Amino acid sequence: MTSAFAPHVKHALRLVGCSLVPLSAAAQPAPGLELNWQAPAGCPQAASVRERIRTLAPSPKPRTKPLKAEGRITRMDGRFRLALVVRDGEVVGERTIESDSCADLGGAAAVALGLLLNSDSRVDESADSATSAASAASAASATPATSSSSETSNAPGREPSPSQVEKPKAAENHESPRGSSSAAGSENDPGRSRRSMLLALRAPLVALDVGPFPSPSWSFGGGIGLQRDAWRFSLTGRVSLRQKIWAKDFSGYGADVGRAVGELSICRAWRASHFEVAPCVNLAAQWVTATGIGDSLTSSTAHTLGFGGGLGVVGTWRPTQWLGIFTSAAGTIEASRPRIVIEGLGEVYQLAPATLTLAVGSEWTFL
Repeated sequence: MTSAFAPHVKHALRLVGCSLVPLSAAAQPAPGLELNWQAPAGCPQAASVRERIRTLAPSPKPRTKPLKAEGRITRMDGRFRLALVVRDGEVVGERTIESDSCADLGGAAAVALGLLLNSDSRVDESADSATSAASAASAASATPATSSSSETSNAPGREPSPSQVEKPKAAENHESPRGSSSAAGSENDPGRSRRSMLLALRAPLVALDVGPFPSPSWSFGGGIGLQRDAWRFSLTGRVSLRQKIWAKDFSGYGADVGRAVGELSICRAWRASHFEVAPCVNLAAQWVTATGIGDSLTSSTAHTLGFGGGLGVVGTWRPTQWLGIFTSAAGTIEASRPRIVIEGLGEVYQLAPATLTLAVGSEWTFL
């Protein structure tokens, strides 16, 4: 038996060595998976996803044609969304999963595709179990995730599967036909996402200003903002409590001063789970008023407008998607230093060249 089998083995090795693909193809395993994968930097890339799939499905079930999968992870408002499309011949399956972690989405895609490769059934017959496994993988890290799936088949004579006939209506809000312009199907165009631009209301806002007056002063206000992806634009206004400044060189005289500030901030945010840190560039305008205090002074009020700019940082905790509690620290360099002077007596005080502002407040986000 050994001598009869040896020539056959030798002949087979000769054919493979000559790379005669049509003759040797029958001895090769059936095609498995063709994967087209796109993800932002810092997320699992195609090589790591393929390696994970090979680990989950080392010996995939034979198929007449390979599964063709397209996976795309996109960033949206601090979260990540995976759109996964799988083609098995004429059958097309689609599923969408959202999570705070793109690493979880890469693992979820590998689990879903590995499950399909290990299954004898087609995409439409394995959709429910694959989607459930992918959602479970995404939820394993305790980050909130949602998923939806849909399958279509043009194969002649095929009966619709139960998952197609009895699809829950709740999932319809996440689905859209191929090529539609709805938000769920517009990941290729971030400008068309319904959540790409958000309106934010900052109120109340409480701040402690160290400078420009001799004593720290409390100020109160609010503002509005816009959020686009990781960028934050806000316009806020604050009015400080008035305080009295007494002259050092002539007792009994001084000024009752107040200050109103308008500030434009441009920030770039980095988010991890429910926390967000954003360094900012600030431009500020201040309106200072002063009323003289002292015997025999004619009551009059002087005012001046000044400008400044500086840098800051904002830290935000977001317990929900629409509410954030933030705290900030910012330093502002004043372009001018107004002086408070009582005519006939002299200078009472000159405003400080810089201001340190510590603030806390709430931010309400709207779609």
